[in-house]
Amino acid sequence: MSQIQLPKIGTITGINPDGTYQQGPIPGLGGPLDTATDFFKAWAAHASVGSFRHLINDLADHLSIRNEGLFPPCHGDFGHNNMIFDDEWRLLGVIDWESAFAAPWEIAAEFSLTPTTIPRAMDAP
Repeated sequence: MSQIQLPKIGTITGINPDGTYQQGPIPGLGGPLDTATDFFKAWAAHASVGSFRHLINDLADHLSIRNEGLFPPCHGDFGHNNMIFDDEWRLLGVIDWESAFAAPWEIAAEFSLTPTTIPRAMDAP
């Protein structure tokens, strides 16, 4: 997925005639945003915990190793409930992409949420 990269941080709203993507705002954050710093500052502005808001805002310039685009896609709801596996635990696909958006690299590299079933090969002895 990291091979797909977009010029701004934001949702994908359509495709242009030349094959490039149209981008729109991220619900609750705004955009499209030009830099990772802009994303983290927008995120901090909407944080419900005041101390978190100030910490993220103060650190926004330093949170991303790659402040300017290109940006990879982020699923937005990457959990076991949106993964399809076969009987041998091979991943067949990922569904439910309506929350997807182009994001800073640190956000796009997310782990699966709430893994409640672990393949035997990864389980404790």
